[in-house]
Amino acid sequence: MTGGIEEFAQLIPDSLLDISGKVFISGRDAFGSSSKLYILGLNPGGAPESNALETVGAHTRKVIHDAPDNWCALTDEAWGRNGHRVQHPMQRNVLHLLRRLDLDCRKVPASDLVFARSRDAAKISKAEFVRLANACWPFHRAVIRRLGVRVIVCLGREAAWGAIARLEADNPAAGKFAEIDRFVEDGGLKGVSRTYRNGGGITVVQLTHPSRFHWTTSKSDPTELVRRALEWSDANPI
Repeated sequence: MTGGIEEFAQLIPDSLLDISGKVFISGRDAFGSSSKLYILGLNPGGAPESNALETVGAHTRKVIHDAPDNWCALTDEAWGRNGHRVQHPMQRNVLHLLRRLDLDCRKVPASDLVFARSRDAAKISKAEFVRLANACWPFHRAVIRRLGVRVIVCLGREAAWGAIARLEADNPAAGKFAEIDRFVEDGGLKGVSRTYRNGGGITVVQLTHPSRFHWTTSKSDPTELVRRALEWSDANPI
């Protein structure tokens, strides 16, 4: 494994440094050692106008130079409304998943497909979102390859589709990703989480979005789907 958080930060496009957003959801410890799992959201939430000072560049500098090596936004940032120190459902759900997998959130690399912040992804035009995702992908490609990632856990369908399209473009010889496993929640929304794999050695697990579904309830908990993906990757090393 080569690299480190400074080396990954160099892959952030200069054109995005002054916009509202962030890159790192976990810090130096997570991006400085190998990890078979990578968590990938769609893009940072919140209104850009209310978070104008938290630019991609400013947040990156904070994580690299000021935050402890074991910093993790899932536990160390306030995502509650108006900055209140109340866990956001997304934080609570992802932490629940990692605990059940016996993984330390402070050692699991996590980021977003697109680094630009928006209150809702739909606020960014489709063409602009594709442009941003393409600009951010070299960062994610480097993380996946240098840290030895085998399973990408995507938070929501759009993040999964975005990752799959770019993984296929990176390695056309590996073929198309196909669904090989799924979990249907036994709750009111009947959300579906899916596992996709091709011949390239990477598994993509598309989970229901943790801001809308309650993973902490047994009927909606997708942990075993992720566990099966990790166990398969252990049994089938590259």
